[in-house]
Amino acid sequence: MKQGLKSKHPTHNTGFCKPFASRVANELCSSQPITRHHNQCTAQQKGAARQTQTCHSKETTRESGILFHHDNAPVHTARAVTDVLTGYKWELLEHPRNSPDLAPCDFHLFPKMKEHLRRQRFETEEDIFQATKVPIKNLDKCSYVTAFKDWLQRIEKCANNGGC
Repeated sequence: MKQGLKSKHPTHNTGFCKPFASRVANELCSSQPITRHHNQCTAQQKGAARQTQTCHSKETTRESGILFHHDNAPVHTARAVTDVLTGYKWELLEHPRNSPDLAPCDFHLFPKMKEHLRRQRFETEEDIFQATKVPIKNLDKCSYVTAFKDWLQRIEKCANNGGC
């Protein structure tokens, strides 16, 4: 990656996933991964999605009030990445192991970006950055609400199926 490239990328903006996560206060099952080996965690997860809509816990919201959720791919769990996200004062939610895409960016935002970028060719990196901003700017409030509701349903479904 070229020097200075990450600061231009739309995902570097600290508010990038804010619409998905702001005001969600309860961390699900104390950041424990949902797996078949965590039956107690799974039991606590059932119905937790509904609780996140109404509960508020000062222990799980830091100064920013943002809960950040992404999958547990090695590039996301690398120490350098977690240090940067911790520096933003975002609360990081664990992604259940062996689970489908549960992060809203994976099932909601990225497909919209892919559709917009399909069959385009770019001359410069700046052209790419500008093109990726378009689908993000075109999302309306209703779209974010739908994504958040879908996220809660996916988490609940995952918990009800033992994390898989």
